Amino acid sequence: MPTIILLFVFGASFLSFFLSFKWGFKALYVQVPLGIASFTAGYFLNNILFFAIPIFLGSFAGYAFKADKSLQFFVLVSALVTSLLYAGNFYYLKHIKGVDLMQSAKHIMVETFNVSDLTAEKKNELSASLDRAMDFAKKILPFSAFVYSLFTSFLAFFIAKLLLVRVKDFSKIEGMASFRVHDYIVFVLIAGIAIMLYFDINIDTNIFIIGLNAVLIAATLYVLQAVGVIGFFLNKKGLPLYIMPIFFVLLLFTGINVIIFTTIMLAGFGALDMWADFRKAGNTQTK
Repeated sequence: MPTIILLFVFGASFLSFFLSFKWGFKALYVQVPLGIASFTAGYFLNNILFFAIPIFLGSFAGYAFKADKSLQFFVLVSALVTSLLYAGNFYYLKHIKGVDLMQSAKHIMVETFNVSDLTAEKKNELSASLDRAMDFAKKILPFSAFVYSLFTSFLAFFIAKLLLVRVKDFSKIEGMASFRVHDYIVFVLIAGIAIMLYFDINIDTNIFIIGLNAVLIAATLYVLQAVGVIGFFLNKKGLPLYIMPIFFVLLLFTGINVIIFTTIMLAGFGALDMWADFRKAGNTQTK
């Protein structure tokens, strides 16, 4: 049964993708009934997102490639939609269904500690660390949903590109090297920082959390902008763009302190690009 469900989801996703790419909005005549069937199946199997998100990404990727939309357009729009779906599903399960996914995960981990050969002192220490981690995870849930959605959106874009590599001219589609967020994002960053400085996390917890998530999401967008600038100059030098993913994979093995430092530096570089416009300067120097 799980194999059949998996085949249905992936089959429906690929079908939606190719129909969108081939027919455009006319594909809705097939996609709407397919979406209703998928939603119904997901509802009865208590996993709506497993059905909804792959089909949405497949459909939207088809429309985006047919219209020659940029990687930035596809990734940001799809990440926004899917992050709302992730967060909405979490709160729906928690407040309507009475199912707290984080508490369930915590319960599984605590049970793992209990059946292990660890000492009672070590178990208590790990349990306390888990409580702190879960508390922080709840605070940054919107940010976590957004980052996970970005990852799935990037993955969907490159899978879709591979599927069309023989039938589509990608020269009109702007890639990562052109990624540049709107200048107004800086106001989101400033507002988030102001909220965190003005409100006390222990008194105005909910307002502080809004500011924290705004800062983290805006910083993530500036990291992507920095990566876009780096990609631009790699292109100019004729270097392969796969250098960047290799670098980020290697970065994961350097430790949390190096990762945090590198992320902060990239976010700062991306924010600075809003004023410096390094890519424009690079083009000017070339001329």
